[in-house]
Amino acid sequence: MLSEVLLAIFVITILMGFTLPLVGKTNDSLQAEKYQSELIVLQSEAMLMGQKVVLDNIKFNEFGHINLGRTVKFKKKKLVMFLGMGKSEVRQRDDDD
Repeated sequence: MLSEVLLAIFVITILMGFTLPLVGKTNDSLQAEKYQSELIVLQSEAMLMGQKVVLDNIKFNEFGHINLGRTVKFKKKKLVMFLGMGKSEVRQRDDDD
């Protein structure tokens, strides 16, 4: 059962490797929620495998914590990834963003 879960996570990671670079290039405001859901998969993978996972300069450690916080900006929204506990939040972009 564990091998099936790891295989599924591996396949999802490969697919995300093709889709995450495209997310930043499309300025669709709905992409922020999609990006956030893909981050949750990465975080789960890091915790299940007990090792660091790095994709698109986003680093999760084995506890699911983000080692590098940042903000990804979209057309009307932004995804804020907080340093530490592995939390992220989709917010409306401000005028000064």
